Amino acid sequence: MTTMIRRTTVGVAAVGAALALGACGSSTPSSSSTPAVPSTSAGSPTTSASPSMIPTPTPTTPSVPLCTSNIRVINGESQGAAGHLAFVLIFNNVGHTACRIVGYPRVDLVTAAGATVAHAQHTLSGMAGGATGIATITLAAGASASALVEASDVPQGSITNCGSYSLMVTPPNQTVAVGAGTAMMPRCEIQVHPVVAGTGGGMH
Repeated sequence: MTTMIRRTTVGVAAVGAALALGACGSSTPSSSSTPAVPSTSAGSPTTSASPSMIPTPTPTTPSVPLCTSNIRVINGESQGAAGHLAFVLIFNNVGHTACRIVGYPRVDLVTAAGATVAHAQHTLSGMAGGATGIATITLAAGASASALVEASDVPQGSITNCGSYSLMVTPPNQTVAVGAGTAMMPRCEIQVHPVVAGTGGGMH
């Protein structure tokens, strides 16, 4: 009887040891095995600003205004040859500040009673000269620009008499016409060219 009891004790001890080892091998993973959320490093790119936060550029306007007033019309040089006449209109800035002048003046031929008989056609240049393009000219106080008017006194087509008429001139960028003094021009092929710098009108 004594011998059987010892064997039983040894077997129980062996089974206990085996259960202990099994328990150790099947333990659940610790919380340290869960992947960590990566932190943002100092060199990571930052989020771009919202479009509403980007300032809108403010449009700029020229510092020198257009010559809309304070322009005096003066008679300039004139010439004639072979039935063709040319006449320079001078636009003088009589104001106290600079202004810009650009484009064509309006030139109307009128009778002594004030009736309009012809409008000068806008052309870059003609037989007597003119411009190579339309330029913006800054006139300091007291400075002048000019434009060339050309016409023919040779009758053409249905016109039997080109006549001789006074000029009513509207400077560029303005709406009020003024007389050009005693200047007279025929109505045949009447044309006016853009303003140019100086007082010569671009005449050859």
